[in-house]
Amino acid sequence: LVKIIKTGDYPQEMAISKKRNLLFVTCTEDLSIATPGTKGVVSIIDMNTLSLVQNIVDVGYEPHGIAIDDINDNIIVASRNTGSAGPAPHHSTNCGGRNGFVTIFDLNTYKKTKRRIELLQDPYSVAFKAF
Repeated sequence: LVKIIKTGDYPQEMAISKKRNLLFVTCTEDLSIATPGTKGVVSIIDMNTLSLVQNIVDVGYEPHGIAIDDINDNIIVASRNTGSAGPAPHHSTNCGGRNGFVTIFDLNTYKKTKRRIELLQDPYSVAFKAF
């Protein structure tokens, strides 16, 4: 054990920005620091200093999967949205439950871009590959 770094509640998945030497951690169940009406945060850790940079608090509902696009400076977050208190889907599904979504954030500002994509129920993970 090198150091304990406080993240949001219930840390799940991690992704690294090699360009910035930052670690991004989705924290699915956080309600203590998340924006009201959301559930979960993304904690950003500086891997040089092993310290918390900040939490992205307005990530959606139950963020789980995460990928970093260092080429286009994006953070890509899949939100599961499994609970009945999450945002209502734009389109209903025959599968039951609520649709999840992917939200894209600017890697320089940690702010949402205008891109949010609704997916089928319970998107658990996300991956990015540059070509």
